[in-house]
Amino acid sequence: MKIDVLCCGMLVADFSFSLPRRPDPDEKIKAESFLLTSGGPAANAALTVRLIGGSSELIATTGNDALGQSLIKNLQDDGFNTDSIIQNEEGLNAAAILSISDGSRNVISHKAKFEPVKIPESIKSLEPKVLLFDGHLPELSLQLMKAFPNAVSVLDAGSVHIGTKKLFDKVDWLIGSRNFALGYTDNPSMREAIKELKQDVANIIITDGGSGLLYLDGPRVQHLPAYTVNVVDSNGAGDVFHGAFCFGLAEGLSLKDNLKFASAAAALSCTGKGIRGNVPKKSEIQKFCKSF
Repeated sequence: MKIDVLCCGMLVADFSFSLPRRPDPDEKIKAESFLLTSGGPAANAALTVRLIGGSSELIATTGNDALGQSLIKNLQDDGFNTDSIIQNEEGLNAAAILSISDGSRNVISHKAKFEPVKIPESIKSLEPKVLLFDGHLPELSLQLMKAFPNAVSVLDAGSVHIGTKKLFDKVDWLIGSRNFALGYTDNPSMREAIKELKQDVANIIITDGGSGLLYLDGPRVQHLPAYTVNVVDSNGAGDVFHGAFCFGLAEGLSLKDNLKFASAAAALSCTGKGIRGNVPKKSEIQKFCKSF
């Protein structure tokens, strides 16, 4: 079966608290709202593809307890084939997310100790156009590149860790955060960091939140500013960018159009709580782009 994007990486139990302000040390504060949902870089990107109107599947791990089953139920409700979600007693990823009323956030995370090494049988019949990795299942990601050599590979490098270091120079596209670019190269200049990374990766995009992004256009480093929106909740915006960009790759969009498309999707996702209900269909995102 042909699909647009196959995502491999983190599925997270997101405990999201909306707060009027950031708590002081030792202070107890009442949340304005609370939500328990599935999240994580790869899972959010896979959901984004579906919200936009594309097709996607997810390979990830979760716990084999009631909480893990709850996350699987969330994915099933979103239409995913959860045979590719591997349950293990040490497979749960969890995060506490503090979303502040000014649009900023704090995240406390716990990463699973279990890492699968075999591609799930349910994945072998797929024909993905694009592979998206978040670096958290690096050995499995390397196997997927071998299994699907015709698929375009993309790495979401949010930070410097074992997984992103293993994968960044093996993929077709590196989409790194500012933290990854500066941390990996130990270079204080974003533009110089990209030039240094170019020695190992042909296609590079470095995102920098509200400042927009830098990208390689041939030999030149170009800047694309972020869209201006009323930010309510920025959590997951980077994941939305990655999912939307991969969808654009599957659709054959030009680099410039795809960057605008993915940036618009990420901006719109910040206008409400959570990405569900705030990532519109492809046509609406394109309409938003044309309004600027």
